[in-house]
Amino acid sequence: LRYCQAQGVLPPGAVGEALYARSTRQAQQFSQRLQSWRDEQAPRLDIDLSLGGHRLHGLLNPGGRESILRYRFGRIRGGDLLEAWICHLIMACCGKAYETVLVGRDEGWRIPPLDEGVTPLEALLNLYGEGCRRLLHFYPDSSLAYAKQILKGSSPPQALNSAVKALSLIHI
Repeated sequence: LRYCQAQGVLPPGAVGEALYARSTRQAQQFSQRLQSWRDEQAPRLDIDLSLGGHRLHGLLNPGGRESILRYRFGRIRGGDLLEAWICHLIMACCGKAYETVLVGRDEGWRIPPLDEGVTPLEALLNLYGEGCRRLLHFYPDSSLAYAKQILKGSSPPQALNSAVKALSLIHI
């Protein structure tokens, strides 16, 4: 607490103490929410995949009990969902049909296991390769805003309006 106050992260005195206590309580509640999915002993998966001229090699930590767990102590962003989706696709390519759970402070996403052999991972790798050669117009936060509105039953023009609003929040 004192360190955060000295750094200017929290205000001094009782207000800083109250904010610190509230933040600590929220973090503990969030941690407890994660316990039903977390598995500290989950083995890391050694990845070595070749897909359409691309090679993926490394370690992937599922983090969950027979699931892929990703989380953010805050608002889930488009990049968080994209990272969870990519991990989900990699696991499916490795023959691990797991559910993926993405937990945020106020919301969560569940991605059901994929059918065997069905994965657009190669298409994403191709886009990545293209993005390394030239600028791609890629806006995960506005895409997420659009998808949320469609899932709520909004019309495409209404959803597009939400995407434009999210895009206007981007600082370039």
